[in-house]
Amino acid sequence: MIRWDCRELIKEIEQGVAKFKPQKCLVYCDPPYDPAAMQGKNHYRHSWNREVHINFRNQIRHTDTYMIVSGYESDIYDELENDGWKKIFLKLKHVSSSGIGRMKEEFIYINFEITPEIHDLISEAK
Repeated sequence: MIRWDCRELIKEIEQGVAKFKPQKCLVYCDPPYDPAAMQGKNHYRHSWNREVHINFRNQIRHTDTYMIVSGYESDIYDELENDGWKKIFLKLKHVSSSGIGRMKEEFIYINFEITPEIHDLISEAK
């Protein structure tokens, strides 16, 4: 396991700079939430604006590296489904910053196949 800025890691894997082969890597990215999905501002020390999220989505859209991207539902990442990515509901998550016990749906976006059994293990029923 490596902690790295996922944008830089994907670039280095794809360019062959990192000593990893794209088809043999699984990269889990937990980027800051899409600001459109958040109530309020300043949830992270290093937030991403909409443009950074779109650039990241475009960067990973056709990658050969196996990817998991987590976050709240987002029209930005929903577009990955047009390129064969799958969107999987994980759970309802308490939004601590809401202060009122608000819940939000959390998803992962993946660019590889999983079995129905694995899907059932990771996804709560809505």
